[in-house]
Amino acid sequence: MKRLLKILLFVVTLCNVFAVTVSADTTDYYFNLGGGTTDATKRTMKAGGSAYESIYYVRPTYFSRNQNYKVQPHRIITESNKPAVGGFVTIYWSNNNVLKKYTYGGACPSNYYYYLFANFIDGPTAQPIYVEGRYTP
Repeated sequence: MKRLLKILLFVVTLCNVFAVTVSADTTDYYFNLGGGTTDATKRTMKAGGSAYESIYYVRPTYFSRNQNYKVQPHRIITESNKPAVGGFVTIYWSNNNVLKKYTYGGACPSNYYYYLFANFIDGPTAQPIYVEGRYTP
């Protein structure tokens, strides 16, 4: 009988732990950027429930050359309404494989889809680049 109670208590404890745990969706991205081109990540649901943060995370994992690029977060409200919810931030090649967090411009609630819009940085020595990374809204 004591063993059965311990097993039941263990199962209830596990259920409580998993019911409270909230994991954020993370999307891998692959951008081919060059000479005025842009690209966007796959849309990703923002988790967090009512305890959401107005923060997003970017981890660049690969740069084909030592060149920076810019990203800007967008929220999908409808298929025709996808406003920017923050300004452009520069992703530096020197921060390869470093997780950085950025603040949205205002409240960005959970249960909406978000994506990153990527922009090539033109300059006197700019050449096309291929980059990879991970994005968590």
